[in-house]
Amino acid sequence: MASDTTKVALKRTLGFPQLLAVGVGLVVSQGVMVIMLQGTGLGGFGFFTTMGLAYLLALFYVFSFAELSLLFKSPGTLSTYTEAAIGNFPAIVAVFAGYLVVAMFALSAELVLIELMLLEVLGIKLPPMVLAFVLLAAFTLLNIRGVDIFATMQSALSFIMVSAISLMGLSAIYGIALPRPEEQMMLEVVFADGSVLGLLAIAIWGFVGLEFVCPLVAETKNPERNIPRSMIIGATMILAMYVVYCLGALLYVPAETLAGSALPHYE
Repeated sequence: MASDTTKVALKRTLGFPQLLAVGVGLVVSQGVMVIMLQGTGLGGFGFFTTMGLAYLLALFYVFSFAELSLLFKSPGTLSTYTEAAIGNFPAIVAVFAGYLVVAMFALSAELVLIELMLLEVLGIKLPPMVLAFVLLAAFTLLNIRGVDIFATMQSALSFIMVSAISLMGLSAIYGIALPRPEEQMMLEVVFADGSVLGLLAIAIWGFVGLEFVCPLVAETKNPERNIPRSMIIGATMILAMYVVYCLGALLYVPAETLAGSALPHYE
């Protein structure tokens, strides 16, 4: 008996720029930049060694996800690949640990950071969490109504975000906007020691999310080329942006301030 369900063929409309924007846009956020700056404050100049190690580890998972997505030839995520490899229960655990828990904590942190930044910049006084809940309600209504503004603006926002962060870092490195404080001119160069390696968990967090390119494999033009290329180049761009931005911050702000502040990017 013929099946009543029919498969809907997805149009291959996404090229390399769109995939790159998805990968970079989902990885880089305010929360990630706060973590990277705090790591820079804790590790000093040696944290850049940690960033390099985290980048190499990220390439391993990028290669794995790219190969798996091309093998399946259909939209898949962490659960899809884990289920095929070692079964249903590990797939459930992987989704819970890799997506659900991360979403609960990461998105909550993003809302709190947005509220703290706006209150700090605007100088207004509001009861705690009011602004965060207002933002959450607004995003919820937009999703219920099906307004896909995030996908529509992803490429433009990703380009603006990466450009702005990189320009701020470069202006700090070259001292274009303001002269650097004299006490920040001498930086202690520390290579990979125990303390630097201990910050690897912080640094690897700055590369998590590139795998969200993989579910778009069925909508991608020339996926054999564009899927791995977008993830590898995306990781490289993210590393370069982190190095430039965090080095610029370290040239202006004391490491103790970066490490201890809840808003090091505001500092």
